[in-house]
Amino acid sequence: MTTLENANDENLAWHDVLGPDAGNWDEVKNSENMEGFMSQMGNMRSLLGNSIRIPSEEAGAEDWSAFNEKLTSKVPGLLKIPDLDDSDGRKALYDKLGRPEKHEGYDPVDDMPDLREVAHEAGLSKRQYEVMMKAAQGNQNEIMDMVKENTQKSQIELKNKWGEAYPQRTQAIQNLINQTEAPQALKDMVAKGSLNGEMSEWLYGIVKQFGGEEAIINDVTNQAMLDPGEAMEQADEIYKRMMNENLPPAEYERLMHKRIKLISAANVE
Repeated sequence: MTTLENANDENLAWHDVLGPDAGNWDEVKNSENMEGFMSQMGNMRSLLGNSIRIPSEEAGAEDWSAFNEKLTSKVPGLLKIPDLDDSDGRKALYDKLGRPEKHEGYDPVDDMPDLREVAHEAGLSKRQYEVMMKAAQGNQNEIMDMVKENTQKSQIELKNKWGEAYPQRTQAIQNLINQTEAPQALKDMVAKGSLNGEMSEWLYGIVKQFGGEEAIINDVTNQAMLDPGEAMEQADEIYKRMMNENLPPAEYERLMHKRIKLISAANVE
């Protein structure tokens, strides 16, 4: 039998003292002598002592908790992904990722809805909140610029349609809004000149319905100017009357002057 006493026998290999099959061990193959082998075994013991064994699928909550504690102690920056219904776990994760302690920790953004409570509930970090609000603000500004451009375009078209009647009709709309219980949002739109052409025409239609109510329209529509189409229609009506009726000279002259003014209004560019 090979023993440590005869390990130095020149007729024996150095690993024979480890047993008859030791020559097939990788640790033996990778070692030149007993000292090298023992050094490898010492390193293996050190690795085994520092290793973290993953619990089996049959392990309970206590073993998994111990595993997580040991794992995070070895890797401090490691984050555990919590279950969706683990509110405490999600809170810990969000806080670790940089979520403020309270929603007041986010900086409010001017002219934008206050979404800080929503952001806090969603677990956003301050950086994520800033990026989100910057993108939303950019989209809002783009939309507002588009609305403003379309409003200006429609008002130009309406001005061409109404001709010389445009200033007086817009003033009539202003008077209607100021002297009735119009919604504040509508009052603000009129004050800022942000009504589009379609809305202005609709409001002027309401003004005309109040044509006899001086307290509401402030005498504006009583002397309302005509748009080019209406002016031409009235000019044609006067022409038919001048041609078909036997009018007194004074009335004929009055109608003729009025027709000239109407034709002039109808030709306004």
